[in-house]
Order: sequence, then C-alpha cells, then structure tokens
Amino acid sequence: MAIFPSRAVLMADGNIRRRHLRRKILSELGCPVIEAGTCREAVQAVRERRPFLLVLGGRFGDGRPEDICRQIRTDAAAAPWILYLSERNDGAAVSAADGYLVEPVKQAELISYAKLIHRLGEGLAVGHPLGSEGRCLREWVEALPVAAYATDAEGRLALYNEAAAALWGRRPRAGTDQWCGSQAMYLPNGTPLPHELCPMAVALREQRPVRGQRIVIERPDGGRVAVLPYPTPLRDGSGALIGALNILLEADPDRVAPSARFWATVAEHTADGIVVTDAEGTIVAANPAFLRITDHAEPEVLGQNLLRPQTGLGDLAFFKEAWDGLDGGGTWLGEVWTRTGTGLLSPRWLVINAVKDEGGQVLNYIGTLTDMAPVKQSLERLEYLAHHDPLTGLPNRLLFRARLAHALIQAKRLRQQVAVMFVDLDHFKQINDGLGHAVGDGLLQAVAVRLTEQMREQDTVARYGGDEFVVLLEELAKEAGIANVAEKISKAMAQPFQVEGHSLNATASIGIGLYPRDGWTVDALLKSADSAMYRAKAEGRNTFRYHSGEVSARVFERKMVEGQLRRAIERDELVLHYQPQVELAGGRVAGLEVLVRWQHPEQGLILPERFLPLATEAGLLEALSDWVLRRACVQARAWLDQGLDFGRIAVNVSGVQLQRGTLARAVRSALGHSGLSPKRLALEIPESQIMAQGEPWLAQLAVLADLGVELAIDQFGMRHAALPHLMRLPVSTLKLDPMGDPQADPQDAAQVRALIALAHSLRLKVAAAGVEREGQRHFLAEQRCDSAQGFLFARPLPAQAVAGFLAG
Repeated sequence: MAIFPSRAVLMADGNIRRRHLRRKILSELGCPVIEAGTCREAVQAVRERRPFLLVLGGRFGDGRPEDICRQIRTDAAAAPWILYLSERNDGAAVSAADGYLVEPVKQAELISYAKLIHRLGEGLAVGHPLGSEGRCLREWVEALPVAAYATDAEGRLALYNEAAAALWGRRPRAGTDQWCGSQAMYLPNGTPLPHELCPMAVALREQRPVRGQRIVIERPDGGRVAVLPYPTPLRDGSGALIGALNILLEADPDRVAPSARFWATVAEHTADGIVVTDAEGTIVAANPAFLRITDHAEPEVLGQNLLRPQTGLGDLAFFKEAWDGLDGGGTWLGEVWTRTGTGLLSPRWLVINAVKDEGGQVLNYIGTLTDMAPVKQSLERLEYLAHHDPLTGLPNRLLFRARLAHALIQAKRLRQQVAVMFVDLDHFKQINDGLGHAVGDGLLQAVAVRLTEQMREQDTVARYGGDEFVVLLEELAKEAGIANVAEKISKAMAQPFQVEGHSLNATASIGIGLYPRDGWTVDALLKSADSAMYRAKAEGRNTFRYHSGEVSARVFERKMVEGQLRRAIERDELVLHYQPQVELAGGRVAGLEVLVRWQHPEQGLILPERFLPLATEAGLLEALSDWVLRRACVQARAWLDQGLDFGRIAVNVSGVQLQRGTLARAVRSALGHSGLSPKRLALEIPESQIMAQGEPWLAQLAVLADLGVELAIDQFGMRHAALPHLMRLPVSTLKLDPMGDPQADPQDAAQVRALIALAHSLRLKVAAAGVEREGQRHFLAEQRCDSAQGFLFARPLPAQAVAGFLAG
C-alpha cells in the first residue's frame, strides 16, 4: 500500500544527475515523484500537480531557489512544504524555504523528513505540542530514525524521540520525564547556548526555518558528538505559532562510511574505466567499463603491467613520462591512444594516482580511463560547423577569408595572380518569396553543387551569405583564363534547376576582383569583386564584369544611401505629402493620395523615384509601406478630429505586402492604432501586380473589402487586364494612367474613352491621374470620368498645407 496515495513529491534541481538520484530515493515513498529542471517548470508543476512536498536543490539556469519559493507563495492554496537542499548556506534560500538540509543528505533522513511533512500536511492534529491533541506529531517524531524534538512557543521541550535520547546519551526513567517542560535553549548537560548560537530561539523569534551552526554535545559517558540543528516553526490551523520542530543531524560524515560493497557497485556501473594495480603496476582488478573501452577480456588484462607497452596504452616514451610523473608527485594524467581488439587506435584520457600508506609507501595505483572518441567527434563536428555553411556544406565566410589570406601570401611569394568572383543569383528574392523558403533553400543547394562542378580541385567555392557565393581562383597564369571560368559558370547557371517539382531559371551576375591589380588585402579584393558584381547587375544581369574604380565609387555611394534609408525609416525621417483627388462633376475633394518623400539631412527633399528602387533591392519596401500606411491613418484621424472632410485617404500598396500575405494584417493594425474608420481608407494596387496573381491574393482583397476599405486598381490600361479576371476582383475604382493631349493624340483619346466605358459597364468608378491641362479635364468630364488629380488641381501638399486647401 502506498504511503502517500493521493499527493505527489516534486524534485526540482538544475543538475539532472542529482535530480534523478533524488527521484530514485523519493520513489521508495510509493507516491508519484515529479521532476523539474528549471524555475518555470517547478512553479508550473506546483500549480498543476499540487505536490505536498517540494524538494528544492542546486542552481537553475533561469533563476534562484528563493525565486521559486516567492512565486509559489503567491498561490497559498497550492503551496507545498519547501525543503531546500544545498551544499552551502544560502541565506536567502534558507529564509524563503520551510526547511533546510545540508548536502550530502542521507537517504533515511530524506525519507523520514518526507514522511513527517506529509503527516503534518494532512492537518491531523499537530495542535499544541504539550497537549493531548499533539499525539499524532509525537507518534511521527518518535518514528523518525534521526534525532528530533519539539518545543512549545516559549521554547520549552515538549517531546523527543529515541534517536535524540541516544544522541544525548540519556534515557528518562519510565513513567516520568524530567526533561519535558524544561527550556530547550540549553544543552543536555545544562550549559546555556549563546544567543547567537541558539537556532531554536532564532526560529521561534523570527518564525522562519533556520540552519544552525555546528554544535558539539558532551554526553554523560564522556563521548562527544557534533550535530547540525534544523529547527522549523510549527503553526496551527489559523497560522498562529505553537512551537518548533528541531531535527539534529550528525555533522561527522565518518560515522557512516560507505561500505566496500557500495564502492564495488559504483565501480561496476560507472561509465569510466577503472583499473587497480599493485605497487609494481601489475593489474589486479578492472571494471567492465575498462574492459569495454580497451576491447579486452578480463583474462587478457589481469596480470599485465599497466605501464608497459604490451598493454597497448602507448609507446616507450609515454611510459617513461608516466612513471616519472608517478615517482615525482604520485599522479599522472594525459591523453593516450589505445589499440582495440580489432587493431584500431582510439583516443582515451588516462589518470593514474598512487595510493600510499601512512609511511608514504606505494600500495596500489588506481587508473581511470575515459573514452575520448565521442568528445573528439563532437569537437570535429563543431569545428566543421564553425567553418562551413550548414545548408550547402560549402566553406562559409570565415573559412573563405582564411583561405584567401593564405592564397595572397602564396601569390605574393610566387608572383602569381589570384582572382575572387562574387556570384549573386538574379531575382532569387522573387523565387524565395513566391515559391517558399523550402524551394529557395533547394535552389541554393543545387547552385552550390553546380558551381563546385565547374571548379578545379585547388579552387574554393563558398557561400558568403544569402544568395551570394564567392569563388577563389589560385595559381593563375593568364587573365584570359579568368574570363573562361566566368563564362563557364554563366553557361552552367543558364541551365534550368529542378527543385521540388519546379523548373527554375536562375542566372547569376558575377563580379571579378584580381590580385594585385584590384587590391592587396582580403578586404580590398572582396570589395573590388563586390562592386564589380553590382556593375554586372546594373548592366543587365546574367553577365560578368571586372572591377572598375569608377563603378566601385558608385556602389559605395549606393550602399551608403541604402544604410541611410534604413535609418530614416527607423527614425521617422520620412515625410508624407498629399495630392487632392477632385470630383469632376462638382469640384468637391473626393480623397487625398498619400505620397512619401525623404527629407534627407544633406540632400534635402528626395522624391520616391530615387529611393524606392533602393528600398526594393535592400528588402526595405515592406517596412516602408507599413510605415506609410500607419502614419497616413494617424494623420487622417487627426484631420477628422479637426472637423476637416477629405473623403478618403488613398495609400499605394506594394507587391511585397501582397506576396507575403501581410497586407490585411498591416491594414488592421494601422486602423486599430489610429482609430480611423475603414470607410475612410482606400488602397491603390498597381494593375501589373494584381493581374499576375491567383487565389491567395483574391482572398486577401476580399477580406479588406469586407472591412469596408475601398480598393482601386492603379495605372489601369497599362497591361489590358483580362475581363473575366477583372470581374472577379472586389474593387470599386479603376484609376487610369496619365494620358496625353486628347486633341493631339486621337488614338490615346479613343483608348481612354473605351476604358471609361468598360469601367462604367462594370459599375466601377473611374479616376484619372496626371491631369495637368484644362483640355484633359474637359475631355474626361465629357466622358463622365468620376474624379481626377494632377497639377491642374493641386500639387502634392505637406500635411500642414492640406488644412488650408480643404478650408479654401
């Protein structure tokens, strides 16, 4: 029958080996034992499993033992009794716990303590220790195998057990007990304890568990015994202090020395090899782990000399070093290579200690042998991961730079050329975003294989980061050979890649830097190749270019501007301008289109035509679009609060937001942050973006339309969208691309007339952009175009000027 059938014990310790050992001990109670290795796990286990006892030991990676105690105390209904185990006196943890035991804790002590705490936790008449209601407490204290006694709230001895009487060396006469009722603040020989040494007084006064200092008890028979007291306050059902329970543990560990059988069991089950020799080094015993590691049977080992070459532990030089170490200091340690039964050499760590008698004569040698092969393999794996890309298996940036540095030293000495090629995949971002990261990763792996196949054995191909690869060409005789390699790479890359069921075309732009012409150092050569790669991209992609000083300067400037733009977005250095959209029929303002500008601290106001391409290449377009949307909604809400009516605020949508499926979330966030109604927001989506997409985009647009956001197709007429596709879109407005002079260009006028008629037949509104002349306005009005915007009505205005325009 289980001792604790209804409650569990929680063992919380950051040391997994110690935690498992405690669990094995506590499992003898017959109740569930829960383990927790972190503060968070311990607190969660207390709240969910409600153990009656928390055995708390060691340190934790996410907090301190006292942190666990404080968090558990916040939930009084679930708070267990907390027993703290530690190898040192941690004042904060001792104060926070209900009880404290010092390591190493004996199994019987821990089991007895748990039994007592469980009994106390059942609420079975702890009562006043001197009263009859304290019978249950008396029974359990008497059953403890360790010395224990209890006092009342004034410190008078109430009860004690046989172990305490034996420890004190006294036994009361039958029927009377001259000790009970006396002050427990004194030693059994009548000597009062100094106030600062009396843990019972501290426990009663401060009402907290205390770990007392070491006390030596002199018994009547002349014997002396050292104890460590652990007093804990006792409270009744209402929480009032009624006394204290003191457990006395013997402080001399030599009183209970482990048996020879115990140590034999340890040697039998340890993972390290243990071998014992006589004073001459002849092996007299070896545990199973030693036999397993050396791959020898016991008869093959016993009788052999440990420090002789025939044991297979090393050569003659090794054995001379080992004997010299043992003769000098009695200890030798080092790495050895043992030969297994199959003849293979394997690394081991060997420690040999001399065991001497009282006169200093060697009795035995004890060696421990640890298998280092798993450690060596782990180190080799870590070394590989530190210098190789985990996705492609190619050398990474760190290893490439090291090889390049070595190649430059060799080239300088031998007067040779070295070439570095930057190979950047064209349009990889579209593949990765459109088809998913799994396809993108598969493409990078396939590119790595194909690049490696084009190189010589002495060349290096590395993944430098993202979709950038670098190639190191050494021992070059002629510059013409470099161009041949670049052309070879371009032709190989031009062949389709088969990845995850997709046939992908992934060309590459290649930049070439040469030593010594383009740089003498690692950084200078890499910078030259990088700038040459940007030149290849700027001149049409899918080609290679050599380094040019002029191009390098432009690339440097471009990267500098990209960095400034990133900081401008983070620091809110961008500004918004607003261009009115006017109803052609009545002249009322129907909306304001949001246009972003960059207020550069040195170059002044920069138009989007200059920095939007940079934002796209640098991967900043989504962040920029989200910033514009959020800021525009805040400004629109402010105008409404001022009583200004502007119709709708029109924000341009980037294709990145649609591709990544983040548009709806960004709109909800901006509307929620600003408090702007969805009916006051319009989103303008370029026709070139929306017509090429499928069902996922339609779903996103449907969600936005359901919110009440107006959707418009911008630059309509550029790609002549298919009519069935157009009819499926939840849009309400078609925005025409800027037109020319209708009188000077009849064909353009006819196209605009047809587009307006098409939109009206589909019950869509029509807006025109780029209206700069009265003739254009008149023509659009005749064709019943709903609204227009352009310099004829107003230029883009800063926010502070919009109020004046709307009021006028």
